[in-house]
Amino acid sequence: MYFDAHSDIWCDVTTRRLNGETNVFDRCHLERLRKGGVEGSIFVIWVDPPYDVDYVKRTEQIMAAAKAEIAECQSFRIVHTYGNYILSAPLDMGSQIVTERDISIRT
Repeated sequence: MYFDAHSDIWCDVTTRRLNGETNVFDRCHLERLRKGGVEGSIFVIWVDPPYDVDYVKRTEQIMAAAKAEIAECQSFRIVHTYGNYILSAPLDMGSQIVTERDISIRT
């Protein structure tokens, strides 16, 4: 198992969702992560140029895109500790469960 300690996937998800795409993680990232043996990751919020001119707006866009993506994505789950990972580890990598988590945008 590999763990990606810093993933900028939310940048891509946000751009694609703002262009009308949905289910971006499953369609564009999941297979590549699986082929690479990545089973866990920290998905960071990174405001990349040229969006850093208004980083508050971009952060809000990323948070909204992440919240929408998590709500519709069926292929990953959010864990807060290693113990959560072990307790909720699926028997089959093809049938993972997304746990509930509230993402709020603070201004």
